[in-house]
Amino acid sequence: MRIFAIMNTFEHNKKRALLLAALGAIGVALVFLVKPDKKEWHKPAGIVWNTEYHITYLGTTDLSDSINATFRRIELSVSPFNKASLITAVNDNRTDRLDSALITLYIQSNQQRQPRRIRPHPVASDQCLGIRLQIGHDAHRQTD
Repeated sequence: MRIFAIMNTFEHNKKRALLLAALGAIGVALVFLVKPDKKEWHKPAGIVWNTEYHITYLGTTDLSDSINATFRRIELSVSPFNKASLITAVNDNRTDRLDSALITLYIQSNQQRQPRRIRPHPVASDQCLGIRLQIGHDAHRQTD
């Protein structure tokens, strides 16, 4: 009788070990299948307004399309070199509509010049871009 008890315990432990091994294998497989996306270093680069740029960020997705779309939106707003830009239309008196990028550039360039006694950056300067705007309540209502 004792032999049967030992065999039953051995069989029981063998089944338990096989069950635990199978559950462990399933657990490991689930960890690899459901793990979060791996973050990678992305390094988009390009040329905007004849200036080369390099951006490095850690993330799960490539944002090159978003970066290019943002640069394009800014170019269509405040580029004095683009005949279709908003700043060119304002300077040529074809429109008096302003967008948020143009207003932000104007306000920040004035804020940087006034409190400090430093020379403003020529690209952010209203003299360089030829902007002669009166920013007030009316201009903010005309934004897009």
